Amino acid sequence: LGGCGPKDKKEDTTPTGNGDGSAVAGDPTDPANIDPEGGLPDPGNGDPSTPGDPANPGDPTGGDGDGDGDGDGPSKPPPEIKPPGLDLTPAQKAAKVREHNGKARAALARSTPDADGAIEHAKSALAADETSVEAMAILAQANIVKRYYDQAADILEKAMERGGAKNKKIHFLFGLVYDRTDQPDKAMAAYKRAVSLSPNYTSALMNLGVHYLANARYADARSVYEKLTGQLRYNTAAAWTNLGSAYRGQSAK
Repeated sequence: LGGCGPKDKKEDTTPTGNGDGSAVAGDPTDPANIDPEGGLPDPGNGDPSTPGDPANPGDPTGGDGDGDGDGDGPSKPPPEIKPPGLDLTPAQKAAKVREHNGKARAALARSTPDADGAIEHAKSALAADETSVEAMAILAQANIVKRYYDQAADILEKAMERGGAKNKKIHFLFGLVYDRTDQPDKAMAAYKRAVSLSPNYTSALMNLGVHYLANARYADARSVYEKLTGQLRYNTAAAWTNLGSAYRGQSAK
């Protein structure tokens, strides 16, 4: 991103990621092992019509219109279909959500993230409780890993409607989506919002600092990376390298 100070681009040896979804100068977009959260259930493709409905009498080649195709006239109505989780107590719902969210996070935390496995577990959590913002965040992250950015954005928007506006990880994931879709101003704003909700959120601070470097805001970048390497003891090569870039850029400026 040209955020390593005034040096020539050909000499840029800055690393491009640190494995937690945050990044060093040049790549604030790696979602490999970011804080896993997020999801949205598959809407399904079921037929909304019901057997015996005059608008949907069944197979026109045979049967008696009651939907069972046996020609014997009216039959017993089909069993009532209840949404998943309807009969669960609040405690049971919470237990299922914890179980599946935990498995989904573990799937994303593997050395090679299992995005498909995370998606399935996030959907199971949402089947128990469709309001789980954590499950929505996990599902959104899994879609980012799969590079389905439009789908991830849709999930995050729905999470915002269900209380995610105050969730730091929702804003962090929005930042990753914006970075991957070439919307740097929106990405920086999303990381800033995540940090405003959680001032010590290391992944969001790392990526916010990348944008400060890219915009030659070296004093701001220096403040971010001094906090990371000092107060927060975030002793990674990426954090120290970016701090060096901030010092060099501020000195030259």
